[in-house]
Amino acid sequence: MIRLFAGISILFAVGCSAAAPDAPVRDVRPTKLQRGDKFLVEGSGAVFRVGAPTTVTFDNIWDVNKQPIKLTARAVSPDRVIADADERLELLVGGLHVERWTTVSVEQTVDGKLYKNSSDPRELFEMNLFPHNLLHLANGYAAKAAGGEITGWLGMTVQAAPGGVKVTSLQQKFDADVLMHQYDRPPLDGVISKDEAKAGGMTDEEWKRLDSDKNGLVPLYEIEERNTENGLAANSGLKVGDLITKANDVPVSTLGQLEDAWQGEAGKVTVEATRAGAVIKADLPTAGHPEPFPAWIILAIVLALAAGVVALPVPIIAGLVVVWERKVSAYMQSRIGPNRVGPGGWLQWLADGLKLLMKEDIVPTEADPYLFKASPYLAFIGVFCTFLVLPFSHYLIVSDLNIGLLFLLSVTSLVVVSIIMGGWSSNSKWSLLGGMRSAAQIISYELPASVALLTIATLTGSLSTQKIVEAQGGAPWNWYLFANPFTFCAFFIWFISALAEGNRTPFDLPEAESELVSGYNTEYSGFRFSLFPMVEWVNLFVIGAVAAMLFLGGWRIPHVSAMQMEAHWWLDLIGFALFLFKDIAIIFVIIWIRWTLPRFRVDQMMNLCWKYFIPFSFVCFVGVLAWSWLAPPLLVTLTRYAMFAVFGLGFGVWFIRRVLFNSSRYTDLVLNDALGKANT
Repeated sequence: MIRLFAGISILFAVGCSAAAPDAPVRDVRPTKLQRGDKFLVEGSGAVFRVGAPTTVTFDNIWDVNKQPIKLTARAVSPDRVIADADERLELLVGGLHVERWTTVSVEQTVDGKLYKNSSDPRELFEMNLFPHNLLHLANGYAAKAAGGEITGWLGMTVQAAPGGVKVTSLQQKFDADVLMHQYDRPPLDGVISKDEAKAGGMTDEEWKRLDSDKNGLVPLYEIEERNTENGLAANSGLKVGDLITKANDVPVSTLGQLEDAWQGEAGKVTVEATRAGAVIKADLPTAGHPEPFPAWIILAIVLALAAGVVALPVPIIAGLVVVWERKVSAYMQSRIGPNRVGPGGWLQWLADGLKLLMKEDIVPTEADPYLFKASPYLAFIGVFCTFLVLPFSHYLIVSDLNIGLLFLLSVTSLVVVSIIMGGWSSNSKWSLLGGMRSAAQIISYELPASVALLTIATLTGSLSTQKIVEAQGGAPWNWYLFANPFTFCAFFIWFISALAEGNRTPFDLPEAESELVSGYNTEYSGFRFSLFPMVEWVNLFVIGAVAAMLFLGGWRIPHVSAMQMEAHWWLDLIGFALFLFKDIAIIFVIIWIRWTLPRFRVDQMMNLCWKYFIPFSFVCFVGVLAWSWLAPPLLVTLTRYAMFAVFGLGFGVWFIRRVLFNSSRYTDLVLNDALGKANT
């Protein structure tokens, strides 16, 4: 009984708790708001009343009416309030990108009293409300394309506005004499032009409805021939400019929310609107209304088309990388690489791909047919999904997930499953050994690679790949590679582990030709065989992209802010080119390593992972946390510049001098020079 009484008392206290006047707000996050984000306000103790009307106010960020921005919020617990950064916030801001220092206040009305909780001191808030990724654009397009059936049936058009949806036009009875008297200007020629309509106060929506042939002129005879019946919305008493705030006592702020009111079985829908400061109500019919087209169908079609566009460059990237690798290896070995198909041999990948497509697709008799056939496609899906969260530029990203880094680590594991599945289902001892080596190697090296990547996430406080790039500066000394000694070590741990996960030399044991024929893909032929090496070469591009994104500043341009890039499309294009340049540089290093180092033994490879990389990766993780908490700002700044000077400029100058020295000393090993001397 005592426990029951205590539990009831706690529930009663939580349910009845109200915000204390002038109680401080403990924390607000995130300070960088993008469309679709949840804005969280935490109070100091149980200061909020769950279920009470709640608003969040940005005291120093004003709306289009020069008033502090207020967002409708909800108290989800006695110490937490959540608001949504959506289309309504964009309409209040009246722009796409706002950056300002402000305090945040939470206001609640409880028992007729207003309670206010404010943050102290001010924080720098950035509102970037343009839908920067394809998913948000697709959602917006699907909502617009699927909506409008019911409002069109009612004879009105609406658009989202602060506080609700605004009626922008109505199907009304045309009175030719009244229209001519109101809009026709001297000389009175019996024709209303667009300029005359604007001068008379006609809205753009009304003009579009009046000018059916879109020639910019509406003569008297066209008006007399038009339908003279009022629409259902006009008959109900609604007028152009009314702001609809509720439908069946449910608040509405978008067209979709308004049309949802027609999904019930009632004979009418009662809408509440404001007109010139007064509140009016109108009853709209439901009998005979059309069924709205499902938005999810349009969204699925748009995303399917987008997936095709994203998947199209994948085989092209693989083809260009393999030709480039063959050319680099040929140069390093003083021989001729691909030079027959296409300009300079750069279309050799296309000829090889067509050849593999025409080869017979063989499935071994004793193999598991379903797993055997599905394995290469699973590998392709794993590497393809990584492109969903790779930020190639300020705008060029499919979906900026708030767990983008975890998503990246998760989908790359599908490649491991594919290799093991292909080796086991082939019913071949060589393929099985290759699959088992893959299980031991790739799964082991995923551990230090994941810890090294999450080390970078601790510096930004976000797992969003786009926000990780934005948190870095464009100048090299602001890259996370040179942030501190622990991030520098984390880069090499991740990079070497990525080579091991990608089965690249010197870690190509799962497909060691000298030991296992071809390894896990020995029994494959034709198109399915081509998918495995294609995934490997595309993985080089992904490794370079992840390195550029997390350690090398991504698409950031030196001394150019993200707001400047957003304002100029050509800066965004330069950022995309800079990202590709960093990616290509990493790919070249990977190719260079392959044709330089020999293959490790299995025991050497596993010792490197378990005895060195895993403990060192955790040391880097803890070291970055300690550095962020304990290092003074001056030391942080000096370390950045010192590391860039030593490991960036110093190593770069030494490397260039060494390359020039080797080129001058071993010129006779270049094949073209050797051929030229032979001809003479």
